[in-house]
Amino acid sequence: MVEYIEDKDLAGVLDLHLDSHTKYPEFRLIRANNIGVRALLKVDLKADGEVKPCKNRGITLKRLGDPERVLMPDHPAFLLIVDSGKWNELNSTQRNALVHHGLSQIKVDKKDDGTVKLGKAAFDYQGFLTTVERYGPITDADLNLREVMRTTGTKLAKMVEDAGVHKSKTPPPKEEETHIEQGEAELPPPRRKK
Repeated sequence: MVEYIEDKDLAGVLDLHLDSHTKYPEFRLIRANNIGVRALLKVDLKADGEVKPCKNRGITLKRLGDPERVLMPDHPAFLLIVDSGKWNELNSTQRNALVHHGLSQIKVDKKDDGTVKLGKAAFDYQGFLTTVERYGPITDADLNLREVMRTTGTKLAKMVEDAGVHKSKTPPPKEEETHIEQGEAELPPPRRKK
């Protein structure tokens, strides 16, 4: 049997990541565009009432459609679903890392016409590294993947240098061109059928 419940501690960790402008600049586009995110614990019980062990990382990001958004308070665009068994195994730092990892999957793109397109990003190595660098690995697999990525990156940089490939002469975009001000682009409210 599977149940989804709200958890005060989980909500607190989520709020910490989304309300702190200086500590988590990587989530500024989520904050600047008022993208709603809610979090629930998934309790998956065996027939005997024991919690089933988690088979993956323990967190899933779900993009909510309009019908789902209408039914939830505050009409969030995304839902973080956290495995309760995993959550209960983690210490405070690991819980922060798990939520950070989940939020890092939110993709916010501002179009030329000012509208905002939301999506779920594919696995992002830089986002993963940012989470691991900030909090440390949650699992041994995280530690191993971090080391493989660092080694590969170093080898790739050396190959590029040896091949004589130079950096592009195109200057990077100016900060003001990439910054989105608070309220500049709004997520439309969910559509309701009549």
